[in-house]
Amino acid sequence: MEKYHTYFLSIHIAAGTISLVLAPIAMIVKKGGSAHRLWGKIYFWSMAVVALTAIIMSVYHHIPFLLMVAIFSFYSAFAGYRILYRKKAVHWKELKILDKAGTVLNGLFSAALCVYGMLVWKSGETALGIISLVFAGIGMRTAFLEFRSYFRPVHDLKGWLRAHIGGMVGSYIAAVTAFLVNTGFFLPDLVRWLGPTVIGVPLIVWFTRKYVGPKKQQA
Repeated sequence: MEKYHTYFLSIHIAAGTISLVLAPIAMIVKKGGSAHRLWGKIYFWSMAVVALTAIIMSVYHHIPFLLMVAIFSFYSAFAGYRILYRKKAVHWKELKILDKAGTVLNGLFSAALCVYGMLVWKSGETALGIISLVFAGIGMRTAFLEFRSYFRPVHDLKGWLRAHIGGMVGSYIAAVTAFLVNTGFFLPDLVRWLGPTVIGVPLIVWFTRKYVGPKKQQA
């Protein structure tokens, strides 16, 4: 069984490296152009491979935190990618089953990550507990906002673009976090786990203001 672990780990590292390299390229090239779409698609599927292999390894090694974070991080890329195919589907009834399932699973696993964070914090692993609760809070907030938008939709003309930027850049934040956690052992735990989020969130805000601007609702 160990040889299969090595096999999945190698694929995981390769896909993770591809995603780390391609995301900045997709951010730099002309938005909406053929290059942006190409690199973005490759990035998305690389993140899918990263998540799948992480889930397999987390089950094999019985690491619940890795399982929940893998699903949490991939959902950001999933939501950012899927929004491009449902720009006008703003109500719950208009969504495809794939999108509904993604939103529900994100909420459930984020809640599970919250419970896990409280348990490990109580057991004495303070840093891991805080980190788990932070990511759980982000995931649950995302799920809440999505559910609210589906049942009380606001027809923002560029809402899909806001969601695309937030989802794709958010998933890259998760990818960088995973890289630092596994390589940046010289850094404090909180810096490795939360540093990319502290830097990445302002980046999402900047991209959103630059390419989207203020909200404009349909008449």
